[in-house]
Amino acid sequence: MEAPAARTEMLELADEAFRAMNYELAADIYECQLLELGPQRALYLSKAGALTRCGRFTEAFEAYRSAAELERLRPEDLSDLLDCIAANVRLKEALPQAAGRLRHGGPGQEKEEEAAASEPLSCRICLELLFEPVSLPCGHTFCRRCVEEETVTECKVCPLSPAGAGAGAASSSSSPAKPRAHLGLTVILCNLLEKWFPLECRARRLQLEAATLAEHGDYTAALGLCEQALSLGKGSGAGGPAPVPG
Repeated sequence: MEAPAARTEMLELADEAFRAMNYELAADIYECQLLELGPQRALYLSKAGALTRCGRFTEAFEAYRSAAELERLRPEDLSDLLDCIAANVRLKEALPQAAGRLRHGGPGQEKEEEAAASEPLSCRICLELLFEPVSLPCGHTFCRRCVEEETVTECKVCPLSPAGAGAGAASSSSSPAKPRAHLGLTVILCNLLEKWFPLECRARRLQLEAATLAEHGDYTAALGLCEQALSLGKGSGAGGPAPVPG
């Protein structure tokens, strides 16, 4: 068995490979450490994250399940998986927009926001293809789920809040109004998106359903929906899953 110092050095090497976006190497090192040290939840999650980012989703699912057997998964444990699957389906459909950002952000986030700003079908909040789009009183359009998040209190493009466009300057001195859940869907745009990007829309729907299940603690069902979303990506183009940029 390796000495503790050697194990620490190997894990540092894996973390360094991960940061350098050499996810194949990172996954291999995490696997070696699991064989050496035995089942460890943190190692399974690290391995799953690396496998997800290099498009090896089937193996990633197994690593997530192994982690869940040791301790119940949390919603944040699956956030990158959901985003990577959506990005994989987007790449398969060859959408003319950014591949979406991972939830942890990163140094390239500003460039991705600029890319989303130049794409009329991208949501400026999640930086992905609009899904169930709603238009605010100011005229800008976002995903309904993004607008309904409690943290979203104003339009990301202009200063108007989702609560209404007629508040004027008086509203700026008061507390920001929370978004209203009754905003209606932009039906025509919904239909066009479903027609132009059917796989992307189906994958986004599965992604959101999986996220909801994860929030309620049903991680087995959430992983099942993730696998369904992945199958959409496999069926939309030749070859295996496309690697996801880190």
